[in-house]
Amino acid sequence: MTDLDGTTAFNANALAKAKNATPFKRPENGVFRPGTQFREFFFDETGDTNATTTGADHGGFGAVLKLWQSHPSANAPNSSIWFVPNSCVSSSARFAQL
Repeated sequence: MTDLDGTTAFNANALAKAKNATPFKRPENGVFRPGTQFREFFFDETGDTNATTTGADHGGFGAVLKLWQSHPSANAPNSSIWFVPNSCVSSSARFAQL
């Protein structure tokens, strides 16, 4: 963000929403995929804390996400949801170890 938005402090949630993106609730447990020369990074995010989430099909219960880039000098990484749990799997709070 600093190349585009400067280096001053900012509200990440408001900035993501202003760019029509979804802010991560709480990213954690990140790991680079072995053998990818640090070009693929997986992490999970904590989802809602109850079963009434409205975003269950796209990470409302949490998710494992993948960030990757085609080359170490690439300026624009790609991202995707790699795994979306249901309320039973998410309740264990350990699904990132799958």
